[in-house]
Amino acid sequence: MSGRRQRITGQTYAERLLAPPVSFSNGPSWVHESPYMYKDFEEKTPVGVSRLKELAMKRVLSDQRSLTPELFTNVPWDIAHEMWLCLGKSGKQTMYMWKLFATAYRNEFRNISQYRSMKIGFPMMPVQDYLGLVNDDGLNWGVSLFLSTIYARTPDLVGISRIKNLVALDVSTPLHPSFDTLEESLTAVALNDRIIRTWCELARNSCAFRHLRVLRLTHQDDISETLFEYLAALPCLRMLIVRDCKSLGTASSRAFAGRYGWEVGSKPPVQLNDQQETEDSDSIYQFYKETFALTDHDANDVAPILAVDTPILDFEIGIKRKFNKSQPIVFLRRQVDELRTAETAMRKRKLTGSEGGATCYNGTKTRRPVMKERGKQDIAGMLSEFL
Repeated sequence: MSGRRQRITGQTYAERLLAPPVSFSNGPSWVHESPYMYKDFEEKTPVGVSRLKELAMKRVLSDQRSLTPELFTNVPWDIAHEMWLCLGKSGKQTMYMWKLFATAYRNEFRNISQYRSMKIGFPMMPVQDYLGLVNDDGLNWGVSLFLSTIYARTPDLVGISRIKNLVALDVSTPLHPSFDTLEESLTAVALNDRIIRTWCELARNSCAFRHLRVLRLTHQDDISETLFEYLAALPCLRMLIVRDCKSLGTASSRAFAGRYGWEVGSKPPVQLNDQQETEDSDSIYQFYKETFALTDHDANDVAPILAVDTPILDFEIGIKRKFNKSQPIVFLRRQVDELRTAETAMRKRKLTGSEGGATCYNGTKTRRPVMKERGKQDIAGMLSEFL
């Protein structure tokens, strides 16, 4: 650091080069968590020393940055299970290691850790970086995502479609953005029909939102009732929850929803289980689990592509506000197969009517008048007709 003096103002200033924080230099996976394991996490025994296997295991887990699923290809599950328990004792069961074990031991790991929660109250990275952390093209785990739009931009909302393993989505726009952020100048964006239509086009052309089963919208006043028409492109969507959305709570919107197979239902009860202390009762993940109970009563429902016991990462970006006064409106999707059959039949009728013959109301085709071809005549024959 060296001092300098400006000739014009006479002020003296100093310049210093600062390295980025260690958390950012380690990569986006380690901005909110540390990859290092403390050496003194285990209680020392008065007699004897640690086994060689334990020493080697601690050495491998001392720095999680270099670990990849490929390194565990030849590691038996019983040893990997001990490593996971070792991480639990040291308080280092990070989201990175949870995703690693869910990928390397796809069938075994879901039996011991089927749920993982990660809450980012005040984001320190762009939203796109967080969306990249939870995406998994291999579908080794599913993602239940909550996003407060105070930190998002319109490209970020569109970019949600790139999450291949998204099973539940909760989008909320705060009424008072200054309460949910440290910067008072931020203004929250919201969903609109244009973004929803883009989602619909990506779902049809790029298989986006293929596994999405639950969608919850809060304070989305720019969305009209055409939302129900766009959501027909999402094959696995079974439940839509709206709260404080002006255009989606009217009687006309409910009637419009019925045309596309949606009906108003009651809020499904939250089933209490052994993990109620670790799971958020207001999380969209709870509604995701209830959709599988709804399928038991719907004969026309389509079987989910992701297995029911697939590990779920419950990821939240932003602060989630609790609403005590307003009651949500729950729309349940019914008669999926019948709607698809009707749409297919309508397309066939359009194609039949536009091609070779006209279609009558009774389903029979009528022939169009066609001029008969006459035999060709030469010049001599034509002249003979006038002579």
